[in-house]
Amino acid sequence: MESPIYQPREDSFLLERNVENLAFGKVLDMGTGTGILAIAAAKNQKVKSVMAADINKEAILYVLDVCVNEGMPVTVIQSNLFENIDEKFDTIIFNPPYLPNDGPKDYALDGGEKGHELTEKFLMDAKTHLNENGQILLLFSSLTNKDIVDAILRRENYKFEQVDSMKMDFEELYIYVIN
Repeated sequence: MESPIYQPREDSFLLERNVENLAFGKVLDMGTGTGILAIAAAKNQKVKSVMAADINKEAILYVLDVCVNEGMPVTVIQSNLFENIDEKFDTIIFNPPYLPNDGPKDYALDGGEKGHELTEKFLMDAKTHLNENGQILLLFSSLTNKDIVDAILRRENYKFEQVDSMKMDFEELYIYVIN
């Protein structure tokens, strides 16, 4: 059974603000959910094209419908991370599921047993899909463990900078620009 489509929350809105300011060129919105970030990218004057990808077929159909109805020039593709994507991008946006979970899988929320496993897999594969001078806009939570994410980025030889954050009751959200 498909997971429900992830509805935008504080994390999505925080990343949306950064997409509006930082996205450029050819953009991939990985794990698009409702397409809020793909649409924000498509409205950005510095963006040339947008592809929205998600593992959830229901999310893909939803985003396709929204983009057609709003006249947004977004290509929509079903893909488990980069499985069906062969292209390179200038900006890759990723608001991954980041909650730790060792129970039944919910693709909209679960980042793996400790919360960072999906982000780690994404970061290992993203390099081959990033143009020279390209960037990744990554959102993650203190529940994912910032030290572990930083260690993964160092191990994968990425340069990274925290450009935004938001403190919430039980967690802190971080936005990184990664090259």
